[in-house]
Amino acid sequence: MFLPGNNIFASGHGVAFHTDFYKTRSVRFFMDSFVYILRFKVRLFNIKVFMQAQYL
Repeated sequence: MFLPGNNIFASGHGVAFHTDFYKTRSVRFFMDSFVYILRFKVRLFNIKVFMQAQYL
């Protein structure tokens, strides 16, 4: 799993912690959307191959 590195990014300010929190949230959201798009493409590819196999 992707864990936020608070010990690296957070120097004694709360603002740095908040920016790190939002950064990790955006990165996690980007990774989830990327994995979702990848699964969607794989599913479309499998459906396309299945349809071609039906027509053969």
